[in-house]
Amino acid sequence: MLYTIVPPEFVWQNSDRISAPKELTYRGQKVLAEPLSRPGEYRLVQLISSDPALFLSPDFQPGTIIRFPAQQKDS
Repeated sequence: MLYTIVPPEFVWQNSDRISAPKELTYRGQKVLAEPLSRPGEYRLVQLISSDPALFLSPDFQPGTIIRFPAQQKDS
């Protein structure tokens, strides 16, 4: 529920450009990443792991730009 005085057209403008993150395999770990404008580049959104040590690695910090050799999960 959204309570606001702002018109819905303003709140939801550009919502058609929002894309869901893709599940990729990056350095052997599953991550959620959103595609960027350059082919093969993604912005890391979330690490999917139960290993607490991986969350301390700078390679898996949210916002990190990752490039292929990531493998997209087969759907």
